[in-house]
Amino acid sequence: MVRYAELVRNHAKIECLTVHSYEMNVYLVSVALPGEDEAYVTGVDDRPMRFVGCQQVREAFSGCDVSVARLLHESAYDEMIGNPPAAARPMELPFSMASAL
Repeated sequence: MVRYAELVRNHAKIECLTVHSYEMNVYLVSVALPGEDEAYVTGVDDRPMRFVGCQQVREAFSGCDVSVARLLHESAYDEMIGNPPAAARPMELPFSMASAL
């Protein structure tokens, strides 16, 4: 785990920022810093920070130097209709850190 406050304070260089998309409007973020393994971003309570939208993620990390950003979305559709969980990997999409506004 890596604290959000430290990333922002140090204007961190992030090799890869991953937005994990979960159920409606729940996003968690993990980052890979140079020479370190990927870790979830935590708040002051050392719990993973929750974001409610993609724009909130962009704004939160606007002060960091992000080389690559991606969004991972794992569909729960099969489980919702009573099928076993899908064996496929989560859908991975490029994620733009540029503001949509």
